[in-house]
Amino acid sequence: MKDVFVIKKELIFIIIASLIMSVCFFYMALMNRTQIIKNYNVKVHPKAILENIKNSNYVSKHVYVYMSIDYPELPEYGKYSIAIMEDYCKKHGYNFKVYNHNSINHDKLSPYWIRVKDMQNLLHNTEHDSIIVYFDLDAIVHPKYFSKRLESVMASLDNVTNSTWDMYVSIDPNPGTHEMNTGIIIARNTEWTRNFVGLWLNNYPKGFWKRNITTLKWECNKCLWAGDEYEQGMFNRLYQRDIMDSQSHILPVHQSILGNSIPTVNSFTLHLMAHTNEDRLKYFRELYKQLYSSGQFEKPYKNENKTIV
Repeated sequence: MKDVFVIKKELIFIIIASLIMSVCFFYMALMNRTQIIKNYNVKVHPKAILENIKNSNYVSKHVYVYMSIDYPELPEYGKYSIAIMEDYCKKHGYNFKVYNHNSINHDKLSPYWIRVKDMQNLLHNTEHDSIIVYFDLDAIVHPKYFSKRLESVMASLDNVTNSTWDMYVSIDPNPGTHEMNTGIIIARNTEWTRNFVGLWLNNYPKGFWKRNITTLKWECNKCLWAGDEYEQGMFNRLYQRDIMDSQSHILPVHQSILGNSIPTVNSFTLHLMAHTNEDRLKYFRELYKQLYSSGQFEKPYKNENKTIV
């Protein structure tokens, strides 16, 4: 009986010690993350704003715009964001695809990282002078600026910064992060971009990610949102440390061009991060109605839509 009591006592001690260690681990990670953010400010060129974007004569023959999704059922708002982006791409002759990974059951890669894999695949399987553009499902080119080509945006940004960039990424609208948001990325298909995206993907921490066999949702063990275990956090860490001279190749872009999350603010793109699905549906549906002005339209998404692969 005494031995049983000792064993129970030791077991309780082990459990308590494990809990304390877990709390300490989380606290240290949080402090480290906070310190990184505190000492790190993405610098945005003061002239690289929407009002300075001019139309240019530069037209690329090879522009690929894509979204990556992993939903058992596509959110209703996504039917409208896809339709808006598809219409924008048709207007300018861009290739547009939505890669639906739910049907393929990617058990080896979190959906946050599968978009990086998709970018790598496009970079290696398209022309070396192509332009690869990623949009989150909750992001669109604002219909107000449908006349502006992506090449014009890139050329204007290059002009006002007196440099040619390999990647253009928006700053995060959250004032507490001082980082970039990878929900919209414009990339030139260059050797540097291919090597950087390969390095980015190689930093996928697969030991932290797993798919819950009950809910089929991906979960990250002891991870902070947008921390290093997420593709966005790792992107920022590589940039912050200037890995591969990345600060000379990646341009953080003002929210008036990429990454604005407030529907009433004038901007080239609209990215409804941190909004509810109901709000996203409301805004995208209204923009879709405005786009076709009549207000009478069929539902823009159909299951047989070949845009979704």
